[in-house]
Amino acid sequence: MTCKHCDKEMKRTVSARIILVIYLLTVAFVCFWHFNNVFTETRHFLGIEMDKIVHFLMFLPFPPLAYASAGRVFRKQAHIILFISTVFAIGAAVAVSIEVVQSHLPYRSADPKDLMANVIALAVGCFCVYILNSSRKK
Repeated sequence: MTCKHCDKEMKRTVSARIILVIYLLTVAFVCFWHFNNVFTETRHFLGIEMDKIVHFLMFLPFPPLAYASAGRVFRKQAHIILFISTVFAIGAAVAVSIEVVQSHLPYRSADPKDLMANVIALAVGCFCVYILNSSRKK
């Protein structure tokens, strides 16, 4: 016999993992699909290229989704820092891999500024996870 709270937490964790997989598949689709002339002209928002904002918004959810998929609150400082560091490293590896693959696609190109936007988003997302975990711990 299991408690209702445990069942609810398990369902929440499984749901978060499903959402994480859907998110990763969506990122892969957006990064590798051949879109015909979607961004033909460079648009800016607050002086930042829209493409970089899209990259930022694309990678920002990764740390919170990974945290939700873990299904737990980290009680020890060292554990949350290790978790965040691992999530950041995995996200950065994915971002670098995307740029490398795009550099080999005839209809895409690699851009170091895209990578920078991705990494900044990961850092912001990891910071948010740290704050969230600290507030849930209390």
